[in-house]
Amino acid sequence: MRPVTEIRQIRLRQMIDEVAEGNQARFAALIGRSRAQVGFWLTDPSKPHYKAMSHEMAREVEAEMRRRGWKQYVPGWLDTDPASHSTGLDTAMLGVALTSMDRVIRGKGLQMEGQLGKFAPLLAFAYEAARIEFPDGPPSPGTRAGKSRLKEFDRRVGAWLEGGIEDGSIGPFEPVVVGSEAGTGGSTAKRAEAARRRR
Repeated sequence: MRPVTEIRQIRLRQMIDEVAEGNQARFAALIGRSRAQVGFWLTDPSKPHYKAMSHEMAREVEAEMRRRGWKQYVPGWLDTDPASHSTGLDTAMLGVALTSMDRVIRGKGLQMEGQLGKFAPLLAFAYEAARIEFPDGPPSPGTRAGKSRLKEFDRRVGAWLEGGIEDGSIGPFEPVVVGSEAGTGGSTAKRAEAARRRR
């Protein structure tokens, strides 16, 4: 699996080709950023002036493209490997999960960039939790109500994963199999609490 930073560069180039005919300056103007910043995101990672696009910035760029009428850029589009042939993956929910995990992990003084494999079990949990939390699709981060719902989701993900991130490393964490209690009417939070009690 390619690193998300590499996937974002591939997808960003594709987006620039599609919406700005490959013109980085025009694309930068569309998203309200400088041409230099877009260039930093596309620079070879081994170069000193390379800057990785953050999870939050990726969601902002996708949201701005949708606001401008390009509806295909759902949350998570920039993080989905075009070479991947996986089916059934909800890229909008993947975007919510990635952004939420990034905020939770940064809140603990850690960094997810370049360590996605290490955080994969937690990301899988956040992805399933997002699918349950937002059955009609993720709320828009461009609205006050949407921001509020996403912030509350981040808070809950952080609480559910409380024991999963310790001292800069993954601590004891028992992933909750979402749907394992189908028919019981249990919420994600109740299932997460039940998993904590089993430890």
